[in-house]
Amino acid sequence: MIPRQELIEKLLRMTLKDDTLFTAVCTHFPDTAQFVLRIIMDKPDLTVTEVSVQNDERSLLNRSVRLDVLAVDSQAKMYNIEIQQSNEGAAPERARFHSAVLDSARLEKSQKFTDLPETYVIFITRDDVLRTGLKLVHVERTITELNRPFGDREHIIYACMKYADQTPLGWLLNDFVCPQAGQMHYPELAEKVRYFKENEKGVGTMCEIIEELNKKAADLAMKERDREHVQRMLKMGFDKKSIMMALGLTEEEFDELSTPLAG
Repeated sequence: MIPRQELIEKLLRMTLKDDTLFTAVCTHFPDTAQFVLRIIMDKPDLTVTEVSVQNDERSLLNRSVRLDVLAVDSQAKMYNIEIQQSNEGAAPERARFHSAVLDSARLEKSQKFTDLPETYVIFITRDDVLRTGLKLVHVERTITELNRPFGDREHIIYACMKYADQTPLGWLLNDFVCPQAGQMHYPELAEKVRYFKENEKGVGTMCEIIEELNKKAADLAMKERDREHVQRMLKMGFDKKSIMMALGLTEEEFDELSTPLAG
């Protein structure tokens, strides 16, 4: 078990650009998603009717992805908000996959393709992943020869914290990198960060979340070490039964670990 003081120190260093804190805020205060979306979409009257956090969405090919925040508005439009600190995590192909998963997870066999909801995949990034020099980028499909929108109602948006400025969106992006609530521009965000960093109950909740995430990371690292051992022993000519006995694995565990991860 990690010492509580160490957990608290880690918590105090966190900002909203850490998806752990952001998703915790959206879980306990769902109106946060609406507040963030109203600013990014520049729609003060946007009304969010449903918010879900850290959902595993599965594609038609069974490759799943965990969405940070998924919101639905009063017009049934869907918004996937992702906080990304690494360029790899916000690659254009990642945004493409998120859009595809949102579609494939919601179209029933009896439905028409025109029944698909309008979707927005929004990456709030630390760096200028697309190298545009802009704090907000809208990505849309177009008919190239006509320079006309394709009209598939699928949208991708990148908002870059690096270019925070003295505008409503800039203040929002700046608030994502502030470690202290007192440094933040928007009280709507500051009070929620303050709850998790200064309120005894909120601090306790976050310490539990951080500890659980650390445990999952350790378990995953151990599983990957076992995978390496299994596959190395297979290459060396050991049979299934010998490997299971040597590593203390069940048949189900062996079958999972003997399969290389997809690249």
